[in-house]
Amino acid sequence: MASDTTYTPKGKTVKVGQYDAYLAEAPADIAHKESAILYVSDVIGIWSDSQRRADGFAAKGYTTLIIDLFNGDSIKMSEFHDVNLPDWLSNGRDGKGPHTPKEVDPIVQFGINYLKNDRGFKHIGAAGYSFGTRYVVRHFKSGIDVGYLAYPSFVEDKELAAITGPLSIAAAETDHIFTDEMRYRWEKILKENGNVYQLNLYSGVVHGFFGAERDVDKVHEKFAQEQSFIQSVQFFDRFLEGLRQDLDGLEVKPPAIYLDAHGVAQDQLIYLQILVLPTGTLYIVNMKCLGTAALSATSDSSASLRSILESKSIPKVRFDIRAASKLLFRDFNVSLNRIYDLQLMELMSRDRHQSKKHLTRFAKCIDQDIPKSNATKRR
Repeated sequence: MASDTTYTPKGKTVKVGQYDAYLAEAPADIAHKESAILYVSDVIGIWSDSQRRADGFAAKGYTTLIIDLFNGDSIKMSEFHDVNLPDWLSNGRDGKGPHTPKEVDPIVQFGINYLKNDRGFKHIGAAGYSFGTRYVVRHFKSGIDVGYLAYPSFVEDKELAAITGPLSIAAAETDHIFTDEMRYRWEKILKENGNVYQLNLYSGVVHGFFGAERDVDKVHEKFAQEQSFIQSVQFFDRFLEGLRQDLDGLEVKPPAIYLDAHGVAQDQLIYLQILVLPTGTLYIVNMKCLGTAALSATSDSSASLRSILESKSIPKVRFDIRAASKLLFRDFNVSLNRIYDLQLMELMSRDRHQSKKHLTRFAKCIDQDIPKSNATKRR
């Protein structure tokens, strides 16, 4: 690995508690007002390459913080191959270690708290590299909403299985840490977890390809560096910002938002599906995992999914809304407003003693009122 020592950082050095940090602030005219990125570094810590990438995120609208995870004991590039990494992790140097979850977790939490409490950001994306990937995964429970991992290292299966938000992974074709077997196992875990995930495999590169020598002849490294950065930004744009922005300011005639819910038959709201008709985009919100966090996240104009669902001015369409409405209110205290209950009126009927204001449930109408064919009866 090598660094571009000619790079001049655009951000500034700050203190987060007792720890040194680097803050790259997004330009005011493109800044996402409520979303920021915590950069969780590899063992080299704050250096020209990590500063370059933090500045890159800032140039895309995301104020980005790199906090010194090692309390002044990061490994310099010039000594990287001479350090006994297991010993450094277990003991540190000059009384500035160890560098295990017991020591690193609180530092990561300092970074999250700084962005949320001191800087006022409501939504946190985290970009982790090698060593830092484990701490992105571990801190979904502590305030990280969306994660990106470049060449994962030392993440335990149970930690991955516990994530509660979208996760994007950039993997190297040849990796002695994130092996093929581990990658296959991760795919299985992520499928079972139920959260949105993305896993891109870059050919011709090895673990740590972001730190590779910047040589125009190293085509694979250059491509992987550029594309995986684009991968991370697009993922943050879609899952840290996208849903809230896309639902905000939609047309009202005809209605633009169509809802569906899964799990209602089991008396629980597992997934909320939102079809945005003008764009043809279908969002699937995992309510079981995200809970009220999915409802409270806001767009730049302060609209949230909760405010849109409860809005009296924004029409929403749903077929047979009763059960989903009950669950939204019971479990999430959401009072739906301006809902058009799309029922197939020619198939609907009322029970004999039921109020004229209420229709019989669709399934019951089909069972009672649609004549069964002889073939159906024989079944």
